Amino acid sequence: MNFWSLYIDNKHINSSQPTDKSLNSLIEHFDKLEINDTQKQVRFSHININFAQSETIQINKSFIENMESTHIYDLLNQIKFSYLQNQIILESRLLEHSKKLKKINNSQLSTLFISIDYSNKPILGPDWIYAPIVNEKMQFSNFEKLTDVQKNNHTEKLISNISNCLKFIYLLESYFDKDYLEENLNITARYIKFLYVYLFDPEVFLEKQIITIMYLLFFKFVHDRKQPLKKLNFEQKFPDIISFYDFYQHLLNQYDSSSFGDYLFSQYLIVPLQQCYPVKYRQLFWSDFHHLFKYMRFDNEDSKMLIELKNFVQPSEKYLHMIRLYSQILLDPNDFKLVSASTLGYTILIANLNSFVFEHINKAEKKVEFDFKKILVKSFVNLNEKISHDLIYYKCVNEDIEHFEQLPEIRKQWLDQLLI
Repeated sequence: MNFWSLYIDNKHINSSQPTDKSLNSLIEHFDKLEINDTQKQVRFSHININFAQSETIQINKSFIENMESTHIYDLLNQIKFSYLQNQIILESRLLEHSKKLKKINNSQLSTLFISIDYSNKPILGPDWIYAPIVNEKMQFSNFEKLTDVQKNNHTEKLISNISNCLKFIYLLESYFDKDYLEENLNITARYIKFLYVYLFDPEVFLEKQIITIMYLLFFKFVHDRKQPLKKLNFEQKFPDIISFYDFYQHLLNQYDSSSFGDYLFSQYLIVPLQQCYPVKYRQLFWSDFHHLFKYMRFDNEDSKMLIELKNFVQPSEKYLHMIRLYSQILLDPNDFKLVSASTLGYTILIANLNSFVFEHINKAEKKVEFDFKKILVKSFVNLNEKISHDLIYYKCVNEDIEHFEQLPEIRKQWLDQLLI
């Protein structure tokens, strides 16, 4: 729970007014709020994260309390500038007209945050809150034509605009007007808009403030009880990209060339590799980009995966061409060294190959698959002791691989049959 929700909820407990958590209501409340030393302080846990180049950022008072105890009008006024300074994004005359329609008397209220409709028809598209990110990306192609001084000035402005845009999205996603987002923008469109941040140069997406807000947003999605990151629809049409497959491939290349193995970029990038999504994304990654696992280690408390590990192995892989791909990587020393450096990559290999070998026990199956299982099992026993043990005694995945202490009798008999 954050500072804003504590304040608003407590205010309504002592008030006879109906509960109103709309965006405009919050602005009115916080416009009158005075922050002082006697205000109840909300304590936040420290979150240490290892980001690119092994740098650790501590998410605590240095960001969250500072942001959430700032006078809300000051924060929104700062955010407003990033939206209104570019007339292509938001035309001031339309917003001013919208303000007059709503007959708002408080002159301090920002026109940006007044409902922007006309006769119940939106003046702007529902994704207008992402406009600074999208528009800056459209103009980014001209970046190379600038002088060094111009580049430095432009980068500072770019970081400011993107971070302010992300702050506003964080406000909406975290507390008020979340209904607006859910009703007007599906979670897939919102996820893709966040990925746009990683299309900029690393000096932008590795900037500490942008990293921190992107982390908070991803953390929120992961822990949302509706599990939005398991309900994305990558096959739908998107106005800004031709296909998600091509877009994802471009992101993988960007990660390979420019990310410095950034921990958070990795988190956003592995979402389509979950087993609940079409196999073509897993095939793309494992065929052409499996070497990226050497950066995606997720091997300690400060750089652990936020998405549950089991999402990448359950349900079991059902496509034989993927099993063949996993087996090729397992048996290639160089490829296996790259993949096994990552907890995620190693677990996917072990879990899926084990599940393939031990499924359909004592059931009729195609001779091709049966012969392939015999070849796999015989190759398992020739690997080093740990890998061989993991492949044969694998039981399930929680936070890590769990093993059978002893193989169930039915598995033991099946293994003997395959080894004949």
